[in-house]
Amino acid sequence: MCIDIVDYSHEYDNSFYGATNLQDVLNTQSQVINKLIDSFRKDKSSSFKGQFVLANEPSARLVMEEYENELSGWATEIVVEVPNDVTNC
Repeated sequence: MCIDIVDYSHEYDNSFYGATNLQDVLNTQSQVINKLIDSFRKDKSSSFKGQFVLANEPSARLVMEEYENELSGWATEIVVEVPNDVTNC
């Protein structure tokens, strides 16, 4: 899960921008979760190259105010396989 607290302004001025930072939270957390998924797909890290393999096709699902503390963002299930090349027991 990539979630953050939504800040509700107590000084609402009847404008879209004065209401909450929900759009900023959703946009930022979407970028975070997409970069995480992309890092497993492209295997960019030279130190972990070939050690982690993405075993599913993850898709993000919206998490919006499902919890008591005003958290919103995105959730996904990522299945990672680690190749076992141990030949000696």
